[in-house]
Amino acid sequence: MTAITGEDTVTADRAPAGSHPASPAPPAAGCDDGDQEPAGKSGQGVLERAFQLLEAVSGEGTAGLSRLARLADLPKATTYRLLDQLVAVGAVERVHSAYRVGPAVHRMRNVRPSHTPLLRASHTPVRDLVRDSDATVIIAVLRDDPDVVVVDAVSVLAPAHGVVLSPTSSAPPATASGQVLLAERPDLDGPPQFSEAEWRRARADIRDRGVAMDSQMLVRGICCVAAAIRRPNGQAVASVAVITAAGRVSIRHIDQVRRAAASISRNLAMRG
Repeated sequence: MTAITGEDTVTADRAPAGSHPASPAPPAAGCDDGDQEPAGKSGQGVLERAFQLLEAVSGEGTAGLSRLARLADLPKATTYRLLDQLVAVGAVERVHSAYRVGPAVHRMRNVRPSHTPLLRASHTPVRDLVRDSDATVIIAVLRDDPDVVVVDAVSVLAPAHGVVLSPTSSAPPATASGQVLLAERPDLDGPPQFSEAEWRRARADIRDRGVAMDSQMLVRGICCVAAAIRRPNGQAVASVAVITAAGRVSIRHIDQVRRAAASISRNLAMRG
């Protein structure tokens, strides 16, 4: 699933046969797919602009494209594309010709008590990882559901705003956050986007490297690297992931994610 190119970058291979991007929108700026759209006036990345736009939607309740573009200080074409991607993941809902906060954001209201030790243990390491990587960081768990494998994010921290949204939306198990957790669970099937042979190879690679990677598995133009957070007995209980708009994830990001996972694991052990 992953290959090292050169001495200091790692790229995610093509998604397995049968997988599809979550949105048909044009590629986002910053990914290695030929998009030449420049960043915003202050060098904003796609994630910063998406969160900026989401804040505008949240503040307005319901608003049209032109209004949201003005509030977010973005070109109308960029606003339209980002709104399409936010609609695709449930963060925004389209109502006729207007937009409002979607169901994924409404699920941010309550944190399960079982997640409290994890959130406390990850508080400082996640902020350090956001600062060092300049990328959005997610803590995720496998949902306790015997009938379906779903990855639930319990914490998200974005560098542009420094605001934790807990919990956020669910994600397919084929994302890096899901892969790194499923690799620890031989009793569960692999992501449906993988054949049995592909998942055996990917699982072995994840366990060997200690990280999983995906490219545009959840949102077009978004790439991710994740590592497992473990209890003292070695059981993986969650994952920590860096999400970036870059099409090439640097080894620096991979090392940072590994260190953050180890730090959170140590904190969990100290907290009993």
